[in-house]
Amino acid sequence: MITINNTDFYGKFELTIGEFTGQKLTDYINRYQNEFTIELLGVELYDLYLANSTDPEYIIIEEPLIFQSNFGKIYKSQGMKDMLKGFIFFMYGRDLPTQQTLTGAVKQSSENSMHPSNVNALLWQRYNESVESYEAIQAYIRENSDVYPTFRGMKNEAIIPYF
Repeated sequence: MITINNTDFYGKFELTIGEFTGQKLTDYINRYQNEFTIELLGVELYDLYLANSTDPEYIIIEEPLIFQSNFGKIYKSQGMKDMLKGFIFFMYGRDLPTQQTLTGAVKQSSENSMHPSNVNALLWQRYNESVESYEAIQAYIRENSDVYPTFRGMKNEAIIPYF
């Protein structure tokens, strides 16, 4: 089973984590890591994955993967951990500008800085890259349905940004 924690968010998935945001990121990891993995594999295959995560058929879908389907399409996965970090990065980053207060939802503001207009585009890009890995893992599982007969994963689609 893949383990993700706050220290995994560096480089491409870099998040600034302070004393007030560390627990919030941990909460997002705890919520979305399982949610996206269950949607990826379906409930039955997810349960088998949890019980047998060191078996070769599960290690291969955790690791980066490139393969060509029987229909000729080339699929690329950066691995499940990278995929999950992208989804969590998106969910966390999407919610950052807004906080709940006693008076309702408020948007943070600063006198000394502005959010660049491409921040949302970067969030969508990370999400869409994760969808590419998600689709590749599911395609590999479908191509090898004799190994993964309990697969019932849900489709996940890329986000098309609108400005």
